[in-house]
Amino acid sequence: LNQFRDKTLDDCVQYMDRLRPKALTAEEKTILKSYGFDLITKDTEIDNPALLAQLYRKTQTVLEFHHGAGIVEYLLFKNRDPVLMTKAGAFIAISNRALKIAKDDQALSGIIAHELSHEYFALQFLRAHNSHDYKTLRIIEMMCDALATITLLKLEINPDKYSAVLEKIIRNSEASEQ
Repeated sequence: LNQFRDKTLDDCVQYMDRLRPKALTAEEKTILKSYGFDLITKDTEIDNPALLAQLYRKTQTVLEFHHGAGIVEYLLFKNRDPVLMTKAGAFIAISNRALKIAKDDQALSGIIAHELSHEYFALQFLRAHNSHDYKTLRIIEMMCDALATITLLKLEINPDKYSAVLEKIIRNSEASEQ
């Protein structure tokens, strides 16, 4: 995280702009969707247009900041754990438990900013995941936290709410505890 040391907020935003990949094409997005998410099935998917519309409204500024408005789709599903998954630049899947924990709009903006930040490291994440390189995966997660915090600060959203929701997610997730 040294690249952020002694930098202004605007310097950090410019760094993010340099990292940002080109937006996915409609064809690439269709291919990603065909791979699906393991936890989303006919039995677990939540089809609630009103809830989705509310989620988009609450996170619109974060989506715009990351150039994901009108591109990134939210998918909702039932799960007893607070789970968020992403197909970088295309989809963010959110469990009902995660939504319940992230009641606060600022906290919700933080976790969405984190998931959107995965787009910046998608190839590195895929390589590390496939090779079971847990050290690199932890570094990528910290970088996503850093970019989420930069996002929140630039949008004048309190990052303390994001930090608090991360703690709640960890305390309420068996997978995170492990």
